[in-house]
Amino acid sequence: MTERRIDLRPWIAALLGSIVTGLGHLYLRRVRRAVGWLAAAVLAVFIWAPDPMGASLLEFVPSMAVVTLSVLDAFTIALLERRKGRVTRDTETVNCPACGRPLDLDLDFCPWCTTRFERFEVREVEG
Repeated sequence: MTERRIDLRPWIAALLGSIVTGLGHLYLRRVRRAVGWLAAAVLAVFIWAPDPMGASLLEFVPSMAVVTLSVLDAFTIALLERRKGRVTRDTETVNCPACGRPLDLDLDFCPWCTTRFERFEVREVEG
């Protein structure tokens, strides 16, 4: 299981994506998505501006739209990942008394230091 970074900064993903299409997605470790956005931007240039040197500014509008959508996509993904990380970080966890690391409540031992516990249940506290 791979662990994603929680401290992703959406503005960095957007800035990198505006420098080079797909770079913001690489920052987010979304390689397939980065390649897809880069391919879409290159394809848009070849379709709407086949001769880039003699092209008018209006022929670059579709490719700039693809780049803008790519930047917005990278920003949104980073924002959602950051929110998801905050939710998991703010929830209460039970820590192992031996090593202090978080426990999986479905196990009767600590997966980090292998200390055995009696089976415990999580009960709701009535207010």
